[in-house]
Amino acid sequence: MVVLFSLGFLSVFQPLCYAATYHITNVDELQAMKNDLNGDYILDNDIDASETQTWNGGQGFLPIGGGAASKGTFHGSLDGKGHTIRNLYMRNTSTAAGRDFGLIGRNDGEIINVRLEDTNVAGYHSVGGLVGRNMGGRIDKCFVSGAVSNSTAYSNLIGGLVGSDSGGRISNSYSTARVSGGMGIGGLVGFSSSAGITTVIENCYAMGQVVGGHPVLAGGLVGGNGGSITNSYWDIQTSGWSTSKGGEGRTTAQMMQQATFVDWDFNTIWAIDEGTSYPYFGSGASFIDIGLRVYDGTEAVAIACEPEGTLTSPLRIAKNNDDDIMTTYGIALVDTGDPNETGIRIETSSGVKAPRKYE
Repeated sequence: MVVLFSLGFLSVFQPLCYAATYHITNVDELQAMKNDLNGDYILDNDIDASETQTWNGGQGFLPIGGGAASKGTFHGSLDGKGHTIRNLYMRNTSTAAGRDFGLIGRNDGEIINVRLEDTNVAGYHSVGGLVGRNMGGRIDKCFVSGAVSNSTAYSNLIGGLVGSDSGGRISNSYSTARVSGGMGIGGLVGFSSSAGITTVIENCYAMGQVVGGHPVLAGGLVGGNGGSITNSYWDIQTSGWSTSKGGEGRTTAQMMQQATFVDWDFNTIWAIDEGTSYPYFGSGASFIDIGLRVYDGTEAVAIACEPEGTLTSPLRIAKNNDDDIMTTYGIALVDTGDPNETGIRIETSSGVKAPRKYE
């Protein structure tokens, strides 16, 4: 079944889907993810998780999956849509419940476009700001800031983004979090290993301080590595480490130069303020899918609105001008009030915008 309607200068349709997708708007709904580890989740807005400091007798937020073998593994998906979760607090000193500890405790699903800011996570084993133990899961376009630490003197496998990774893929992600722990600690990933399937880390970086750690199993990017690490970097000055079990160390000045980051996509994913910032996710990093579809004669194609001047979608609108000459247009996303905007309103992380044709 489809619903037909008009977007001014084109006709489109939108299939009615009945997939089990959950929309998260607050920290209570975020915590409820642990009740369905197979679900597909979307963040609809930024979330302030400050109240988690008082939850569960001081333990804070409970990991989604993991936290103990009996708590299961997250098999679903989480799309942050570029929204930020701030001030998440988690702490557990138990040798059981403090294992596989992070926002997602144990993961073999997909986590994309999630930002964790001013996070405070402390656990016992396999501890990460985003994921405690990644077991074949995919992580893309995510970052963590704050602190990820050991809850006891014997805590191991601790990383800013991921504590331990086996058979997973981490791409286009970074951590600025301060990391502390025992053996197997790293600015991005504590320990990366392969179990039949090669673990991949690509196009990532870390710049947070790495404190403590056994000198053989600790490093600025990863503390231990049995997988593949490509085009990934750490700051040898801010991390306090000139070594890592993978990746390439660079000075702070080099980390603020686009030329350092070989084969990174600075058109659609990354941005950098040359000489003054580390890479960050650009505002035009991806299409804004407004849920509309147009049939191109073969399949339903998503209408992707993009910032003006960066149009990359192959979708074009054809229209005859006054001289009966065919002209093609893209679809740009602009501020409301633009003289050529359509009048349709779209809520984005940058405020309310409007689509219009773009030549």
